[in-house]
Amino acid sequence: MANTYDLIQSYNLSSDSSGGVTFSNIPNVYTHLILNCSVKGNRLNTREDLSITINGNTGSYSNVRFYGASGGGRGSDGGTGWNYLGMASGATAASNIFGNSEIIFTNYTSNTLKNAISNSGVSASTSSGDVYQLGFGFLSAPTNLTAAISSININSINGTALNTGSTLYLYGLRNT
Repeated sequence: MANTYDLIQSYNLSSDSSGGVTFSNIPNVYTHLILNCSVKGNRLNTREDLSITINGNTGSYSNVRFYGASGGGRGSDGGTGWNYLGMASGATAASNIFGNSEIIFTNYTSNTLKNAISNSGVSASTSSGDVYQLGFGFLSAPTNLTAAISSININSINGTALNTGSTLYLYGLRNT
């Protein structure tokens, strides 16, 4: 098991970012990558999903999510062509409310094992309750990545913006 976290790159947005953020030039010296996000999006809702693009690949992703909400709502969804993992609070959530997610990229340098991505996320709102999410995603054939993950873009699912105050941290895990 990896026992050393190295900060690779971080963002603390001082202004809205309409293209999201891209972690680039990710070195291939780690076992796994972990992305921690505290994000507010621009969608006119109290919460929204985050989209992910790996190495510029906008091809076919698959995703399964299990979610729940305060007040008892719960369910699952997913399918091919969905590139979202993680949660953000939306524009109508209180100004100090951010969605939090952890996204794990296992074996990101492997040609055959790195396509699995897992995540957990929560988005809270003072007006409509909390939403929780656990998810698992992967790149579907024939668009599997055959190179190490070298860039990851995170944006709001509708692509409007990640808002001021959002923070994102990418860590590498290594065995020492």
